[in-house]
Amino acid sequence: MTLKRPLLLCVTLALSLIGGCTVEQSTSEVDPVADSRNEAPAPPRSQPDPLPVDAISVIDHGSAGDASAQAGALDTKALAGRFSDGSSLLELRPDGTYVQTLTIEGTPLKASGTWSAAGPAALLLDPDSKSAEDTEFMVASNDELNSEDGTLVFRRIAAP
Repeated sequence: MTLKRPLLLCVTLALSLIGGCTVEQSTSEVDPVADSRNEAPAPPRSQPDPLPVDAISVIDHGSAGDASAQAGALDTKALAGRFSDGSSLLELRPDGTYVQTLTIEGTPLKASGTWSAAGPAALLLDPDSKSAEDTEFMVASNDELNSEDGTLVFRRIAAP
């Protein structure tokens, strides 16, 4: 019985050593004939991109002078609301219509019509009256509109 115990210890130790070993694959060339029998050939390694791009997304802004490609870039739903320059009122309605009350020398003048984006940062007022001219505003933000010549600044006000 004393002989069985050391033999059992040796076998247990050998199995423990074998079980803990890992086999590393060599990076040397594999026999192509043997490899073709077992697996499909590996795709060729791609070369690194000589001009890598580190970007989350690509945005095409179009050419600078192409207003038709940029029209509609204005968020018209966020822009709808009431604006005032202190004496005049401009209400841009969500349905694309507007009502404007201009006060000139104490006299209120009312106008109405439709409004739309005229580029990424411009707003066009098209009056119902065909004798009146279209008016363009530059959109500084969703809360501020500037007249085309820069003399009037309309800021968002609360609804009544």
